[in-house]
Parts: sequence; C-alpha cells; structure tokens
Amino acid sequence: MSNFDWSRLDPVILSILENNSRQFFTAYQLALLFKEEAEELFNEIGLPIGGLETGERNSLARTIATRYRRHSEVEYAELSDGGIDITFRDETNTTKKASKNDGRYSLFRSQNAKSS
Repeated sequence: MSNFDWSRLDPVILSILENNSRQFFTAYQLALLFKEEAEELFNEIGLPIGGLETGERNSLARTIATRYRRHSEVEYAELSDGGIDITFRDETNTTKKASKNDGRYSLFRSQNAKSS
C-alpha cells in the first residue's frame, strides 16, 4: 500500500480521539474503531488490524502507532506491561494478543484532553 495517502486516516482517528478526549486508546482499539467508522477506507487500506500472533509486521495498528506517536494533535504515552497482556478481538472476532514495543504498550489520546 505504498501509494496510499495515510493522511486520509487523520479525520477519522482524530475524531475518535477528540470525541473521547480524556481517554487513552491503544493502537489496536483505534484500529478497530477506525474499521467501524470508515469500513470502506479500512478495506481500501487492505491491512489486517494486527496482533502478535498474525506473524505480519505490517498492520493497521502498527501504522497507527507509528503515525500518531509524534502527531501534533495527539498525546502519546506508554504503559509498562508489568506482567500483563492486552488482548483484543480482531475484525474476524478472533482473540489476539497485542504486540508490545520494548515491553510497553502505546497509548494515545487527543492533545486537547480536558480534565474534570
């Protein structure tokens, strides 16, 4: 998908984060919510949601993690695995284990998060 304009994800991902501004999301949650919000675009991208067991290094979750880690409108944080595993259900409703980056999970929320 080298010719795909990845900025097309921005309106959907940023809307998800802004509508839930105080909450952090993993890249997997964002990928799943992206699929729900923009299924045609998800299908056009042609990448799996992701997960440790897929054996693939290229996934929508990994793309989201890479793209939004340094995005000016997104706050990035890391969660230590601390002996935990995060699992999710992918687009086929199969339970998968989330991948970690050096023993940490990537978390994202809107830079405009408001405290209450």
